[in-house]
Amino acid sequence: MVPALLLFGCTLGSDRDRPIAEPGDGTVLLQLEKMDGVLIEGFQLDVRIEAPDGHRVLSSTWNTLVNDLHPDSSLEEYYGSVIRTPVPAGPFVVTTVMHPGMEDEQEPCISRGTMPKDGTATVTVKFWPKNGCADVQ
Repeated sequence: MVPALLLFGCTLGSDRDRPIAEPGDGTVLLQLEKMDGVLIEGFQLDVRIEAPDGHRVLSSTWNTLVNDLHPDSSLEEYYGSVIRTPVPAGPFVVTTVMHPGMEDEQEPCISRGTMPKDGTATVTVKFWPKNGCADVQ
């Protein structure tokens, strides 16, 4: 069974709103940090990606993103999925809100990256941020 995810008080939209890639766009690869095992209590994760002009490229929950990719996802797929979304070349902003298990919801976290033309950027979201909540490479 996949842990249920709840939003933090508002609906952020859906990944179905994602644009179709345009020539020159890059790709963000969104993934969770690797960990041994799984969280027994599950987790909640909201994620939003904004393009250089402030246009929302992606706004969804991890649960929705993984279920769209793997409708009958296993725990391995749930924790190990890599979500791909096109992002225009230039600076982009990733906002995440992580709520691991029975712990308090973490503050919204903002990470920044630069998408090269026709490039790829990997965003790895951390469960417990120490020195940042997401690595952008």
